Amino acid sequence: MSASTALSLAFRTPLAGAILVATGKTAVSEMHGLGRHMPFTMYASLIGSLGIIGLPPAGGIGSKWFLMLGTLEAGQQALLAVLIASSLYILARLLVPGGGHG
Repeated sequence: MSASTALSLAFRTPLAGAILVATGKTAVSEMHGLGRHMPFTMYASLIGSLGIIGLPPAGGIGSKWFLMLGTLEAGQQALLAVLIASSLYILARLLVPGGGHG
């Protein structure tokens, strides 16, 4: 795990606690409209999520970029596909309501 990912995870954990304290809800499916009531918390969570995924503007993009360049230079297109698929999977788990499972 990169330092950027670790910081992003550490950044998101207190946000989950803030949501629990403010709403008393633990299931994501019950949090419809939460962004209107806690916009700062939702934007902060988005930034933390992007860091975990390795997308800009977070710092994780550097390591993800060099990993992808390395797979291309080594002719490992299958590994590049795995890196992209893992980013999309994490994107769904972190940003899609219900964790990407409907």
